Amino acid sequence: MDKAAENDRLEVVKWLHVNRTEGCTPQALELACQNGHIDIVRWLLLNRTEKPTDRCLIRAAGISSLELVQLLEEYRGGGGGDNNVYDHIHPDVITWAANYGNINVIKYFYSRGVLKHTTPGLLGKAMSCRNLEIIQFLVEIRSEQITPECINYAAGHGLLDTIKYYHQKDKEIHHNGFTATAMDRAASGGHLEMVKWLHFNRSEGCTKQALDNAVSIRGGKGLDVARFLQANRTEGCSKSAYVYTIESGSLESLHFLHEYYPNIQASAHAIEGAVLLGHTEIIHFILHHRNEMYSTRSLTIANTRNRLEIVHLFNQFPNRKEN
Repeated sequence: MDKAAENDRLEVVKWLHVNRTEGCTPQALELACQNGHIDIVRWLLLNRTEKPTDRCLIRAAGISSLELVQLLEEYRGGGGGDNNVYDHIHPDVITWAANYGNINVIKYFYSRGVLKHTTPGLLGKAMSCRNLEIIQFLVEIRSEQITPECINYAAGHGLLDTIKYYHQKDKEIHHNGFTATAMDRAASGGHLEMVKWLHFNRSEGCTKQALDNAVSIRGGKGLDVARFLQANRTEGCSKSAYVYTIESGSLESLHFLHEYYPNIQASAHAIEGAVLLGHTEIIHFILHHRNEMYSTRSLTIANTRNRLEIVHLFNQFPNRKEN
């Protein structure tokens, strides 16, 4: 019966109920709620004795089924207008609704007095929400604090409208929840417009990790961000930028780093990673244009992996092998 409920087989559920004695478990309701099978849920509530669990309401809120949420709440006794029945609602119900961007469910619970009974920090728990309307609702109605974690999440996912809203509220309340991590995260995601906006509109700046993160993006997709940071910021990069670039095999990123940050040395361990992954062009560039040493282990890896071109390159530069 659990499986029939999960797959919206109402007639099968009815047949099993009448003709078999095994019944079902509370999971039947949970699975039906998770998949939005409202007819199944209604029938189970009317004909079975299994009670809906907190997970039923959580799943219903997550899939944005307001009709299903209302059905479950009516079963609990919430249809008569007494807001007190919501005092003990599971906090994850609201969190799931927020995380999945279900503003209609959020507003319904607010109208029923639920939000005043949930714990503080809802915005932090729901920071993966990409629905600006929900974020504004939580901040304006609930007076939720905009934490650095919320800001960093939005920056790291390129949610520029959300960042602009956080910026405006930050100025209004003089909270200063912004940190350099915001631009670091934006660079890590390759979000050039976000990096530009933070640079021109905020004063926190970034750390070396911003450029490190930008060049670490596979396929050189963060190079536009790296070039902007190099041209407009003074933080520079760390040795990690070379490590990430060499191991990712992005020759274009390596050219960029060599042009603007030639004095930072990559480790022999990074070169071992390039050999292991067969980045022949990276090894060629390092040996011909830079002065990093390679380890005996790099040569061993090249031989073991049958990387003959890399072995040949190493043999051309025996003086570059570490003792």
